[in-house]
Amino acid sequence: MPYKMRTCPQCECRYKPHGDTAGRPHCWPCELRMRAEAKDLAAANLPASRLCEVCHRAFTPSVSRPSALLCLGCDRAGSRRIDNPYSGWQPGQPTPQAPTHLSAPLRQAVFDLETFSLDRGWGVLMVGSILVYGDGEPKSYTFDLRDTEAWKRGERSNDAELGASILRILSDCHILIAHNGKWFDIPYLNSVALKYGMPRINAKLVDPVQVARQKYRIGSNSLAALAAFLELPEEKMPVGADVWRKALFDANEDCWSMLRERCESDVRLLAMVAGKVMGDVGMIDTKGSAFR
Repeated sequence: MPYKMRTCPQCECRYKPHGDTAGRPHCWPCELRMRAEAKDLAAANLPASRLCEVCHRAFTPSVSRPSALLCLGCDRAGSRRIDNPYSGWQPGQPTPQAPTHLSAPLRQAVFDLETFSLDRGWGVLMVGSILVYGDGEPKSYTFDLRDTEAWKRGERSNDAELGASILRILSDCHILIAHNGKWFDIPYLNSVALKYGMPRINAKLVDPVQVARQKYRIGSNSLAALAAFLELPEEKMPVGADVWRKALFDANEDCWSMLRERCESDVRLLAMVAGKVMGDVGMIDTKGSAFR
């Protein structure tokens, strides 16, 4: 296809051929420069092109670099400073540690939800726990359905106030961190917001599931598996299925306490996991931040 995107062999930029450059291999700026330099190269009896000693692709030396042995891309790469995080380390010493990034100046909210059913069409939001970093000391918030006015009126399926309480904290943060947040936590919260006509959230997200799936080969990407692999000081708290039913249908106080404890424990565990994987996140976006 004459107008398909190409890579310029001189500057390595992507461009779409058009006009009288459609049949030429170089982008228009390089073409102009090469045309201007052609006379000088011919007058100096210099070769029109040569092979780069690194990538072995043909390139045309510029007038300012007539004896260049490397193409412009390889020459630029070779001039870049290399920051080796292992510099100075020797076998037998403690291994270098990667930094964690759950700190200022951005407010980062690590959060988790406990819900009855995995979809809001059949279920209800029960507990939400949030740990906010970047505003001095980390701030912890936990909300549950029993604290709402609807619950006190006997409306146990009405999670509007609970959803609004969670979204109020999350909407005041720059970055959200949720395990499987791309496919569960964010869509669930937005389903609650949609149900009651509330503003929905579209924040930048770091999802350790997405990061682990794209960057590592651990075997399982669950929070429990990541915590075990990283040998963290806390484990994921096991809870039986009856705990959710008894909490919601029987208003069992012990079950509610267990769900709150489980949600807060998951947030603490997730904060430790997130601190470990942040170095592989790349550009933070709304899709889990693992694809760049």
